Amino acid sequence: MEEEVFPSEKREWHGYICFSDDGIMLSMWSINGLWHHAASLPIENVPLSSLEQTLAETLTLTKREMAAKVRRIMAADLECPIIFSERGWLMDGSHRIMKALALGHDTIKAVRFLQDPEPDHIKPISEVQLG
Repeated sequence: MEEEVFPSEKREWHGYICFSDDGIMLSMWSINGLWHHAASLPIENVPLSSLEQTLAETLTLTKREMAAKVRRIMAADLECPIIFSERGWLMDGSHRIMKALALGHDTIKAVRFLQDPEPDHIKPISEVQLG
């Protein structure tokens, strides 16, 4: 029996939001749905140094928010691969990336969609509260 690499328990909904090419509509996927679709993808080891765009993102957090972020980073499971879209966008895994960096790892497990699954929701940007 193949070991399951994505958690099977239900989590609170965390969506990945992808701006469409026109900048008007947002495509949204539930994390549980992404894990389901990614479960059969081949796992590769990706150099953390190749994730410069993801690593360059700036966060502005209060100390309380930073403490909550650190708790999530520490709890991240590095056995669970990060997920990239067909375009190479990170769909899930930022806390795992930060944990791997903090621990001094050179690579991280990852899967990549050859074709993204259909989004759970597509909504106009004006109807979605971001942040």
